[in-house]
This record gives sequence, C-alpha cells and structure tokens, in this order.
Amino acid sequence: MENYLVVLLLSVFILLGAFYVNTAVQRTIQIKDEFLKHRNEIKKVREELESTRTALKEVKVELESTRKELKQVHVELESMRKELKQVYVELELTRKELKQLKVELESTRNALKQVKVELESTREQINLLRKEMIEKDKARREEIDQIRADENALREELNEIKKGMNHHDEEFSAFAASLTASKTLGVGELVKFDKVWTNVQKHYDPITGVYTAPKPGVYQFSCTVMTSSNGVLRVFLWKNNAKTVAVYPGQIGYNTGTLNMVLELNKGDKIYIKQGGSEEKSIYSESHSNFSLFSGFLIRSTTNK
Repeated sequence: MENYLVVLLLSVFILLGAFYVNTAVQRTIQIKDEFLKHRNEIKKVREELESTRTALKEVKVELESTRKELKQVHVELESMRKELKQVYVELELTRKELKQLKVELESTRNALKQVKVELESTREQINLLRKEMIEKDKARREEIDQIRADENALREELNEIKKGMNHHDEEFSAFAASLTASKTLGVGELVKFDKVWTNVQKHYDPITGVYTAPKPGVYQFSCTVMTSSNGVLRVFLWKNNAKTVAVYPGQIGYNTGTLNMVLELNKGDKIYIKQGGSEEKSIYSESHSNFSLFSGFLIRSTTNK
C-alpha cells in the first residue's frame, strides 16, 4: 500500500514534472519567439534609429546651413534696416524740399500774377504813350513843315534882299547854316552849324560856328533848335562875350524853339550860339531834315566904306 502510494506520488510528480517541463518548453519556445520578435523589432528599431541618426545628421547639416543663411539674412536685414533708415532720411528731406518747392511755386504764382497785372498796366500805358506820341509826332511834323516854310520864306527874303541891294555895296553879308546830326552839347559849348546853305562873302565859319560882322551896321539873326525826345535845351545868341536872347524848348517828345534878334554891330563883332544849361544837353537834327539851323544877314550898313 505504501509502495502504491509512493508509486502514485512518483507518478504524480513525474506527471507534474512532465507538465512543468512541457509548460517550460512551451514557455521557452514562446519566449524564444518573443525574443526573435523583439530582436526583429530591435533590429528594425536600430535601423530606424540609424535612419533617424542619418536624418538627424542631415538635419544638423541643414540646420547649420540654415543658421548660416539666417546669419546672412540677419546681416542683409541689418543692411536693409540701414538702407531703410537712409531712405526715411532722404524721404524726409524730399518732403521738406517738396514743401519748400510748394512755397516757392506759390510765391512764383503770386509774382506771375503781379507781373500779369503790371504787364496789363504797362500795355495800357504803352497804348496811351503811343497815342500821345502819334499826336506829338503829328504836331512835330506840322511844326517841321512850318519851319521849312519859314526857312523857304527866309531864303526868298534873302534873295529879295540880294536883288534889292546897292550893287556898289560889295560888303553885303548873309548866311544860313544847319546842323546835320544830333549832338550832345557840354556846358557853354558853342554850336557849330556845319551845313552851309548860304554864305555871301563867307563871313560865317562852319568850322568854328562863328559869324564875323564885316562892317558896322544893323543885322538880323535867327536860330531854331530842336530838343531830343523828352529833353529840354536852352541856347543863347551871343555877341562877342555877352549873352543877348535865348530860347528854351522842351516838353514830352521832340520840341523846337526859335529866336530872332536885330543887332547893331561894329566891324569884327562875333555872333554865335552857345548851350546855356548847367549840364550837358542834346540838340536834335538830321542830315535830310535839318531841324536845327542858324542864319543872319546885314540889313543896312551904318557907315560908308
């Protein structure tokens, strides 16, 4: 009985041992399978880790490149900031210049407006002056025509005097001369009428402008002068070193004045025309018009030869 129990217990132990061994084997197989599985997973993880390391290395390279690029970008950004700051400065200067230009433009517009007003006023004044000059020119032409008529009458009178003279009086004297061009006369300057029309016995000298009485007698003298435009002119008829009469024309435009004088002279007395103003004055004449002239003649001698 006891042997049976021993055998039974041994059998139980053997069965339990076999079950345990079987279980252990299965567990071992399972562990091996799991180990193989884990080994494969570990290998895969290692491959992934290696790939990750490679990728990480590439990322590090790219990161370094990115850092360099970022640094370059920072440099460029700083340069751009400086340029932008300079642009702001230039923009501010441009704004100030534009503001100044606007002020100057406004000032120019106002000045232009003032100039237009002044131009319009000047045009009106020019029109008035033109009208006035036309009227003055008409009056001057009428006066010139009168001077010419007086000159012609004087010539006719001289011719009549020549015809009516005592042919035995060889000392009869007469002259007429005009100025061929305008001239500025100094203070006290003697006027030299250089174009001789008549010079009986040649007692008038056109070089000096002086007439010398050839004998005692009564003489007639006449002088017509024209002013320059808007000028005045005073001239005296001189006898030796003494003034006699004067003429003083002068207003707007050209003006003429005429003096006439009868003088009793002695032989050798000097008669001439001098500028009588206190400063330089202009006398007007033309070679084809002869506006300014000087003449004289012996009316009658007071003694025999």
